[in-house]
Amino acid sequence: MTLPAQLRFAFFCNLCLMVLLSYGANSYADTSSYFSASVPVSSQSTSERNRAAAQGLREVLVRMSGVTQLDDYPATQEVLSNASRHIQQFQYELVRGGDGRRVEHLVMSFSPAVIERIIKEAGLPYWPANRPSTLVWLVEDDATEGKRLINDPNGPVMQGLSAAAKQRGVPLLLPLLDLDDQLAISAEQVWSFDEEAILSASERYVADTILVGRYARSFSGEWWTTWQYFQQGGSRLYEYRGVDAALVGQQALAPLADELASRYALDSKAESAAQLYIQISPVNEFGTYRKALDYLRTLAVVSSYDLLAITDDTVLLTLRLSGSQSQFLNALSLDNKLRARAPAVESTPWMAEAAGGPDKPLQLQWIGR
Repeated sequence: MTLPAQLRFAFFCNLCLMVLLSYGANSYADTSSYFSASVPVSSQSTSERNRAAAQGLREVLVRMSGVTQLDDYPATQEVLSNASRHIQQFQYELVRGGDGRRVEHLVMSFSPAVIERIIKEAGLPYWPANRPSTLVWLVEDDATEGKRLINDPNGPVMQGLSAAAKQRGVPLLLPLLDLDDQLAISAEQVWSFDEEAILSASERYVADTILVGRYARSFSGEWWTTWQYFQQGGSRLYEYRGVDAALVGQQALAPLADELASRYALDSKAESAAQLYIQISPVNEFGTYRKALDYLRTLAVVSSYDLLAITDDTVLLTLRLSGSQSQFLNALSLDNKLRARAPAVESTPWMAEAAGGPDKPLQLQWIGR
C-alpha cells in the first residue's frame, strides 16, 4: 500500500522532529570583510601596532553595531585598550593612497564570534552582515558641461561616499547609465529629486534603499551638496557643504547608515528576546521544508525555533527572536524568500488581534528556491 504524498511527507518530518526541536540559529553571516580593518602606521613597533589595533577594532565595532559613539558604552574602553589581544591575524602591507604614494598599513582581521561576544558583553546592538543594498543616483552641475549623471567610483564626492560605505558596512550599487537608464531618467530629473522618475528608473536594480545626491562647486571652491534617501516608503532630505569633496561624501552617508542601523541592528541583550508564532506555506515536499528551515537558521534575528506542527502543506513554528517582529520582517525583505501574506480584512479593525501569537500565527508564504 502506498501512502498519499502528504502523509509520506508528514511521516518523514515527524521522524526528524526530535533533531529539529530547539535548533539554535547561526548568529552571524560569513562576510569576512566586515570583520577586517586596514590602518596606516608609521612603524612596526609594538606601541604603533597597539594604537592601530585599537583604531581597527573600533572601526569593526562601529560597523557591526551601527553605533558611532562607542564612548557611551564604558565596557568598550577596556576592550579597545587591549585590542591587540583580539586580533585573529594581521600583516603589514603597502597601500597606495589618493595622492599616489604608498603608505604602510596594518591589515588585521577579527573573529566574527569574538566580535559578537564583545558586542553582547558591552550591551551594544548587533547589526547582522546581511544588509540592504543602496542604489546611488548622483548628479553634478559642472560650470562648463552642465548637469550630468555620475557613476565614476573615483569621482571627488563618490570617493568619500564609497569610503564611508565601506567603513559602515553599507553595500552600494551604482547605476550603469546605459541606454536603458538614459531613456528612463535624465540628469535634470535627478537634480530636481523627481521621486516618481527616480523610483521607476531604480526598479531594474532591485535595491532595498535609494540614495540621491546632487552637488556643485561654488566660485569659492566650496562643495554644495543636497541628499535624499528613500527607505521602505519613507524619505529624508538633508544638505552638506565643505571644501573637501571626499569629506562631504563621507558625511553624506552617515544619516542613511544611522537609519539603516536603527532598523536592522538587533538588541544583543538576552532579556530582549521575543517569541513569535509563524505558519509557512506552501510546504508540500521535504525539499521545500528543509530549505525553509535552513533559511530561518541564517537569520541573525532568529535565535532558535521549535517545530510545533505540520498540517497539509503548512508548517507551524515558534521562533525566539533577538529583535522585534518588525526587524524579523525587515530581514525577510532583504532576501525575498519568505513573504508575509496580506491579512484578511477585519469587520472591526480596531479590535483586530495582531498576528504572531499562538492563536493567530503570522502567515508567511514560501517563495524561495
